[in-house]
Amino acid sequence: MHTIESHHKLGAFDGWRTSLKHNENIDRKLEKWLFLNISSVLLSTKSGELLNLLFSEFKIRSEEAVQLLETKTAEWGISFKIVSRNEYSLKFVVYLSESVNEALQKIPDCLLKQDLKHLDGLNAESFLEYIANKWESSGEIPHEIGFALGYQLEDVLGYLGILSLPCKGACGWQIYGCKQNAQFLSSSYKNAKKAAEDFLEAINEF
Repeated sequence: MHTIESHHKLGAFDGWRTSLKHNENIDRKLEKWLFLNISSVLLSTKSGELLNLLFSEFKIRSEEAVQLLETKTAEWGISFKIVSRNEYSLKFVVYLSESVNEALQKIPDCLLKQDLKHLDGLNAESFLEYIANKWESSGEIPHEIGFALGYQLEDVLGYLGILSLPCKGACGWQIYGCKQNAQFLSSSYKNAKKAAEDFLEAINEF
């Protein structure tokens, strides 16, 4: 079931949806893909989403993809940060700066002075810059990225092994905090994507 909040927020995208039907210059497939995969950020409460854009899938060059991301994120009032790239793909986080900042501020000071001292004083932008640099140097996804992706604080800290918490299950990610809250978040993110899918399906009805 779609939430009232999702339906209210969808109204802001009516003009964009109309342009998909009538403007032949728009890369419909890529824009739809982007909208659907960040719907939990646009329509729900998720602070960020990590995406992997394959150039071959959309027959697009790296610079064209970046230009489209710059245009659409500005139009939709969100931000993005490229965290890894190669000749085949672009990995990036689409996020709400304020929401990521709030998530970082929830990290206990005691952890910022010890296990997570490398994150002390960072805001959304500098945090994602740290993620990008660490990813480049290690060649692996830094699991601290979870702080920017709308998961419970305990879920991220438990996954990182910083807190000795038992895994209570999974709902798209591993749960170490309140299972009920995690499932509620997961459900709201899924509902947002379903609302976005139905919103785009309606293109054929007008």
